[in-house]
Amino acid sequence: MIKRYLLAVALIVCLCAFSIMGFNWLINPMGLFSSPVISGVNVVKPNMFAYDRQLKSWGISKFQPDGLILGSSRASVGLNPDHPDWQTNEVFNSALSATSTYLIYRYLRHAQATRPLKQVVLGLDFLSFNAELAKTMSLDERLLSVDESGRRNPDFLLSRVFQSLYSWNVLIASVSVLSANRKEVNRKIDPETYSPPLARNGVMQPDSFLSSFWLPIRERAYGTLRQYLNTLWFPEQGFTFSDEEGVESDLLGWYRQTLRYAYDEDIDLRLFISPSHAYLFEAIHASGLWEIWEEWKRLLVAINEEEASRAGREPFPLWDFANYNDYSSVTVPMTAGKGVSMRDFWDVGHYRQEMGDVVLDRVLGDVPPSGFGARINGASIDDHLVSIRESRELYRIEYAEEVAELDAALSNILAGETPQ
Repeated sequence: MIKRYLLAVALIVCLCAFSIMGFNWLINPMGLFSSPVISGVNVVKPNMFAYDRQLKSWGISKFQPDGLILGSSRASVGLNPDHPDWQTNEVFNSALSATSTYLIYRYLRHAQATRPLKQVVLGLDFLSFNAELAKTMSLDERLLSVDESGRRNPDFLLSRVFQSLYSWNVLIASVSVLSANRKEVNRKIDPETYSPPLARNGVMQPDSFLSSFWLPIRERAYGTLRQYLNTLWFPEQGFTFSDEEGVESDLLGWYRQTLRYAYDEDIDLRLFISPSHAYLFEAIHASGLWEIWEEWKRLLVAINEEEASRAGREPFPLWDFANYNDYSSVTVPMTAGKGVSMRDFWDVGHYRQEMGDVVLDRVLGDVPPSGFGARINGASIDDHLVSIRESRELYRIEYAEEVAELDAALSNILAGETPQ
């Protein structure tokens, strides 16, 4: 009798488990599977972006690219894996939101273990070197096929099945997807034209991070600045490249390890400092981070040349697009309404793919700068930084009225108040 009871319980548990797995497979909240797409059921996947670390890891394993894009959400939304200047067969955009150099290094090793890489483009962002921000991150080691030293992860394949089909978080995500698709506005969306938050090639759609569409663009810009000043740069705590709490917070060290690994593995690595709107440069200055921002650029150059010398190679090409120019200085209009846009940028931090194509023209095709972007090295970095300071002064004169309003907004943000 007891054996029959236990057998019945086991059977019920198995049926529940398979039912949950089948439900998650059908709803497919992460977009991992070739499940049928059904209007009113699973077309819209609003929380897909929250799983970018899983999706980018599994995308690398699934498509086995020999070309890779790394960096933060700027690269994720702005760089096109189908740009014509790639010298590869399959390119995947593996850039992650609010990432650190530690995560960049780990995903590079994961991709190289999946298939040897021919070419990699790495977008470098100030926030990725912030030890204070890195302390807020965690990496589920089961997501990657190898550890930081290249040893195979025995839990990798099993974790993919568990995390994508049979976990509490996925079940919640599936229920959220089903609920979202039951809404009248989403029932009318054509499955053939719907673009999920993360595309097949890893590119992030701007709808993943844009919010408050009904606000004037300049107010939305201030919201982005508040995010950088309060949760990404941590100027009050003191922006630092390393932390005593653990090796994962030695962000310059992981940048060095990334370059060393690329030199040792003979990967064609192209480096660039990501473009952003001048508003962010002004926020760097207002928060007292300008000197460390300049020092960061010097260190990027120095470490690249040190690792090249160690490897007996020419330094990887390093471009700087974080400057005052015709792109970054575009006026942020004071305009309300969903669909109202700004030239070249989605917001003051994320650039459009049209600008990303210009970046890749230079980084991959070595197109002359023409006022946008500069190749930097040890011989040119000091003059380059002086030119940025001079360009800043000209920007503040030419856009004096807009800058005055920006200065007031930044003062309010730094004081913990809402910009007026």
